Amino acid sequence: MKTDEAGRLTQEVKDCGIFTSIESAFLAARRQTLQAWRAISDQRRATPGPPTKISLLDTEWSCDLRGGFLVVARFWVHDRMRLDPVGTPAGGGTEM
Repeated sequence: MKTDEAGRLTQEVKDCGIFTSIESAFLAARRQTLQAWRAISDQRRATPGPPTKISLLDTEWSCDLRGGFLVVARFWVHDRMRLDPVGTPAGGGTEM
């Protein structure tokens, strides 16, 4: 979630890459979640107000960052078939 020019919360979608294994995709999602956690923690420390619990939650398909009960950031891991099989040049043919 991010705030637009009018101050409303809106979703931001960003492609973080294509991975050859589910493990590496989840590691990348967790890394992105930790970076978001650091940025939010720094921002909240600089702003006066009551403390809010920030938690990281690994789910079956994502890594979530929550502030209290609200999802602040979610990094999804999607499974999709590649258009070009691993090891095959993007142009089509096979290498010998």
